[in-house]
Amino acid sequence: TCGSAGTNSSNNNYGDGLSNDYLFLPSKVEVGLDSNNADKKFSAYSDDASRVKKHYNAGSASWWWLRSYHSYSSYLSCNLCYFVSSAGSNSYSDYTYICGVAFCFAF
Repeated sequence: TCGSAGTNSSNNNYGDGLSNDYLFLPSKVEVGLDSNNADKKFSAYSDDASRVKKHYNAGSASWWWLRSYHSYSSYLSCNLCYFVSSAGSNSYSDYTYICGVAFCFAF
């Protein structure tokens, strides 16, 4: 679910807490879309271009979900979740939009 942050979740960080899981969706902090926490971003996400994900067969860029949810959303209903746009910037929408996912692995 949107906003889940694994074993390190709390209801006041909007899904942006660092995850302790081995397989997880990244948060907007981890992909460098929160300038207040730039020291916590993953080095693979240095700019908008590094966040662009392309379809494997068509080569066109696609939106993909983050685990972060918008502050207007209730922690329990979590109806507005952040995604990375085809340009690599962030936006938010309800969960009825079709977006891809980009899982992170921790070893």
